[in-house]
Amino acid sequence: MVEKAKKKMKQWKMPSAFAIIFGITAVMALLTWVVPSGHYELGANADGDEVPIAGTYQQQDKVTTEVVDGEEVTTDVRQGLWEVVKAPIEGTLRSEGATQGAIDVMLFVLILGGFLGIVMKTGALDALFGSIIKKLKGREIWIIPI
Repeated sequence: MVEKAKKKMKQWKMPSAFAIIFGITAVMALLTWVVPSGHYELGANADGDEVPIAGTYQQQDKVTTEVVDGEEVTTDVRQGLWEVVKAPIEGTLRSEGATQGAIDVMLFVLILGGFLGIVMKTGALDALFGSIIKKLKGREIWIIPI
């Protein structure tokens, strides 16, 4: 009876990278409802980069209303389910600030992953290392720099 129970219990598997990243994104979105909002005033440093000015932190409301071009604009800094779903798309397509060039890196990683997947499936890498080891029989120390 105990053996059947053990067979029925599923073995724990590590979640995929996408599941982990989605979970982290969801937790960060929840924190926007809890952690106090605020901002620093920005100034230029010696290199011309915008940096926060020490001692200028001001706490702000989660929902703010301001007039822009004669219209009232309401901004809510809290992130909901829709923002969590949109986050990967906006992070990929936005081409300003810290995320500039994100699509280039993502495409590089995807292409590199596809290349390595094909090479590993076909056994080409194993064959390459096998032939190198055969050719360097007795001189294995030369493999270290390779």
